Amino acid sequence: MKKFNKNTAIILSILMFVVLAIGFVFSFVPIQFSKGKFVSLSKSVNISTDLVGGLYGEYNITTESPSQNDIIDSVSLIREVFEDDGYKNVNVYAVGNKKVRVELSFPNGDETFQTAFAKLTNVGTGAFAISTVDPTTSSDTETKEVTLEGAKYVKEVNVYTQDGGKYISVVFNKEGKEKFKEVCQNASSSQIFLVLGDYSQAISIDSSLVDYSSLTLQNTDWENTIALEQKIRLGCTKVELDGVEYSVVDGLLF
Repeated sequence: MKKFNKNTAIILSILMFVVLAIGFVFSFVPIQFSKGKFVSLSKSVNISTDLVGGLYGEYNITTESPSQNDIIDSVSLIREVFEDDGYKNVNVYAVGNKKVRVELSFPNGDETFQTAFAKLTNVGTGAFAISTVDPTTSSDTETKEVTLEGAKYVKEVNVYTQDGGKYISVVFNKEGKEKFKEVCQNASSSQIFLVLGDYSQAISIDSSLVDYSSLTLQNTDWENTIALEQKIRLGCTKVELDGVEYSVVDGLLF
């Protein structure tokens, strides 16, 4: 076998180093292209999904001409909600400015398929708002409608327990505090309405209310307080999403 001379050996060593470096980048670093995103190999091969697979949901962005920052903020919020719920391997990313994809490992602990699937459907719930008008009814009487939109005015959403009861606290930002005050003062009765996609719920308000910085929900029509809290948070994304496709994947998911 012919031996390489010193210069050839150096060149081959450099080429091998370059190949290994490129392989490392594609293995561990997700790369964003103009029309999509290359998901790194470290995301593709995942112990938690290699044997059990998972679920994914793909959602249309229905907001017209969203800014890049709005999309980034929305993707971050969606990822945060799932990570808070224990999904450490959730993969959320935008496909251009038209879709958002959520890839979810399954099972997460001892949850059922129905529970995991329900979490994906939460993403496409629709925008969260507080309004003076019930959207499910129509009236011949002209009523001024004042609406507080979650994406603009909600700072954070929290769940807490007190005296054995579960509560959801919707905390408003500075502008939201003023908007919530306007909603309450313009209500035609002692009720305002929580609106979340196709769902509407009446909320009683106290005319003596003096602190408009937050809204506390208790004894809602929803059976699961945590699920409602997640829906509200997801309904506060800066881009509105419409779920268009769900699928179950066996084996490798990401």
